[in-house]
Amino acid sequence: MLKNLIVGAALATMATGFAAGGAQAAIYGTGFDGAGTLGANESIDAHWTVLQIGGNFNKGATPPFAHVVTDNGAFPFPYWATPLSNSNWITPTYPGPLSLDPNKDGFYLYSEIFSVTPGSVISGDFLADNDVIKISLIDLSHPKLSEILYSGAGEGSDSSPTAFSSGTLTGDIYALWFVVDNFAQNGGNPSGLDVSVGAVPEPSTWAMMILGFLGIGFLAHRRKSPVGFRLA
Repeated sequence: MLKNLIVGAALATMATGFAAGGAQAAIYGTGFDGAGTLGANESIDAHWTVLQIGGNFNKGATPPFAHVVTDNGAFPFPYWATPLSNSNWITPTYPGPLSLDPNKDGFYLYSEIFSVTPGSVISGDFLADNDVIKISLIDLSHPKLSEILYSGAGEGSDSSPTAFSSGTLTGDIYALWFVVDNFAQNGGNPSGLDVSVGAVPEPSTWAMMILGFLGIGFLAHRRKSPVGFRLA
């Protein structure tokens, strides 16, 4: 019952944000601002949210905001790897007025909402502190939950990337979930996520697109061909 309430609350939060911000045109990796460029240190990620969904609530957290961390010279760097290409680390809190170091056990739900063209496949890499226990994809247009496959299931390193990918998607609106299990150690332990992700058409879709372009080119060529005269 509690699990259903947690998932329901998370979906409600995402639906509210989606209604306020409108559909995203594409999927984003972590750490981007509203202009579609990588955000500065301590800025708010405009596309991802993070909610604490289990354990004792950390007073330093400010859900549902995802805060960008780029200061590689400060804690928790150099423990964390430098960000993946076209991404930045995000956390439930940020350095400065709030603690970056959640000192409570619990689960953090990192998520974003996006839309893709039919036939797309999502793939990418992620870094995490601590364990990513589940990656889920929810079709919000036709409610359906799918598990995303990734190597090293139940883990996710903060020093080397882990790959993940989805099956073929329809042209619907989706929510992508990363559930991170946070462990309180020696008074604290950061929760962070870095995702580099993209959506590309699967090979069969590419083939259909190429055939379509060839067909358009053929028709254009026929229209440009000179008209011949036939003698009786």
